Amino acid sequence: MGTNLDTSTTLGLKPLAQLLKEFGGGQAAADENLLLDIARRAARWQIPPPPWTRRGVGSYQLNTPYGLLTVQRTFGWVVKRDGARLTWMHNEKPVFDSLEDAKASALVHAKDQGVDRFFDGTCWPE
Repeated sequence: MGTNLDTSTTLGLKPLAQLLKEFGGGQAAADENLLLDIARRAARWQIPPPPWTRRGVGSYQLNTPYGLLTVQRTFGWVVKRDGARLTWMHNEKPVFDSLEDAKASALVHAKDQGVDRFFDGTCWPE
């Protein structure tokens, strides 16, 4: 992949999972089950997703009433709300292979608060 941070560049789930296993330090690739849960929720949206603001190479933000959502390019794409990383329930941090999946995940979790949240195995730290 080199230094090319093109938003359309993906590694694929298996290569990303292997890379994170070797070098990820507490991160794990978003698996197919997580992606299916997010896609099912996003398919129910009746309006198109809002436009995100590009803040720099590999960084996008969306200001919402629930906080500032950020997706950033690392090994893949990470999701944050007000600077806190989206986390698996077992404390690993998911990394998405595509920008679109990361943005969709941020949007489905935007208003999550305590037990009032989208249940897919990920959450914001308390």
